[in-house]
Amino acid sequence: MRPRTGIALIALGLLIATSSILGPLVLGVIKFHVSAGAEAQLVGGDVVSLFVVAPLAVIAGVLWLRGNALAPTLALGPSCYSLYMYVQYIVGVQYERYPGNNEYAFPLYLILIILSWGIAMSAWRALAATPLPRLSSGTRRALAALMLVLNVMFAFAWISGIVAVLAGPSITPAWQEYEKDQTLFWLVRMMDLGFVIPASFVVAVGLLRRTTWAVTLAYAFLGFQTLMVAAVAGMAIVMAVRSDPAANTTLLVCPPSSPWCSPQSSERCCGSSRPHRAWRAWGRE
Repeated sequence: MRPRTGIALIALGLLIATSSILGPLVLGVIKFHVSAGAEAQLVGGDVVSLFVVAPLAVIAGVLWLRGNALAPTLALGPSCYSLYMYVQYIVGVQYERYPGNNEYAFPLYLILIILSWGIAMSAWRALAATPLPRLSSGTRRALAALMLVLNVMFAFAWISGIVAVLAGPSITPAWQEYEKDQTLFWLVRMMDLGFVIPASFVVAVGLLRRTTWAVTLAYAFLGFQTLMVAAVAGMAIVMAVRSDPAANTTLLVCPPSSPWCSPQSSERCCGSSRPHRAWRAWGRE
């Protein structure tokens, strides 16, 4: 089995942890060109990145090096998450408006982005070549319903904010968020409403229609969706604790409705942790 993806995963985890420690969560060495409210979101996201995403990436890397069949599924979560997040770290800030120095961390974020899409491609190739356990009808319906509910909630939160902004200046939380960080406001909504939420709907509909490709996509999307829910909840919690007027309490109810966050539920969905024969064959290629 080729070890480079496993090594890349371990490196990804260590670099994610480094980014979180250097940022406003711990040392504050990296100062972002954003408002105080957006910085609170960064802190909430970095809590999840440091204590959940980074360890998960390292674990996935170790499992990959050992040839474990769960490795591709686990690898897709941290890699897609970091690709999504660190693009925003570069593009979403307002360099001309707020003081900061995060441009000096550009090489770090660029490496994270390159590692992320490279790992995601390798993990998808491995997952597509691996015979996946069939999901029961009940599991299919439960996952599909869960994905639909979660993403409808996200879509409602984002669309309601867009409507509030388009309606003009007001005292709504959405307008206050938009007024302070316009670039980040539109970037997050574009990425979620244009890519993440539609992809989730496609997977959910495919599961309900019992299509073969939907099962593979569900395995691939599982970790990423879980990590995103955790990150958004972390952001909302930090903003609420800091009494930020742009805090969105709608997003706080998302994590309790996500039973796939536990290792037990992941094991039930992914089946046995023993390497499949096809996985071993792929590793020898």
